[in-house]
Formats: sequence, C-alpha cells, structure tokens
Amino acid sequence: MEMDRTILFWTYTTYLNNFFLPALLLFFVCLLLTYKEDIPHYGIKASLWVVPLLIAEGFIFYILMFGFTSEPAYLKFGRIEGYLDIIILFGLALSGAISGMKLKQYIEQKREV
Repeated sequence: MEMDRTILFWTYTTYLNNFFLPALLLFFVCLLLTYKEDIPHYGIKASLWVVPLLIAEGFIFYILMFGFTSEPAYLKFGRIEGYLDIIILFGLALSGAISGMKLKQYIEQKREV
C-alpha cells in the first residue's frame, strides 16, 4: 500500500479524518505563545513564525521518507492546494494568537474590577 505523498503538504485534507486535532493543536499553541507574553505583539510574531517552521518540517520529513526530489516544492508552491494550505495555516496561527491576546486582556480586565 502506497502512502499519499501530498499528506505532508496539504494538511487540510486530513482535518476531517482526525477530528481537526492538528488544527486545534496549532490554534492552542499559538494561543499559549501569545498569552504568556507581556507584550501581545511579540506573541503574535512568534505565532506567525510557527508556520514557516511547519512548512520546513514538511519538506524535511518528505525528504526523509521519499528521498530528495523537486516534488515537494511543486506540491507546496506550484499548485493552488499548496497556497490554500499556507493560507489555512497562517489563518489558524493568527486566530490563535489574537485569541490569546484577547483572553489575556479579558483576564486582566477582570482582575482590575
């Protein structure tokens, strides 16, 4: 049985099969990254840097599993599905970071009252 080679690059195709766990994990990691920072903009910046790291990990795992080819670059940057995946990853990271910022503001506002 052959593994689908696009799974490392089009991660949104697996969200329904595994109950959105990777998406939720990315969301909550970004939420916590921003929540722990004193200045929310640093947390948002750190959260946005998670996405290029995830993309690089996809390339590294692809090379380890299937050998060095140009197919990963084509799958990520040569097809619309790759760009859709990048947009979804940045959207998840940004929404998690903004949620962490708002959660911290809400908790600090409740402490003041």
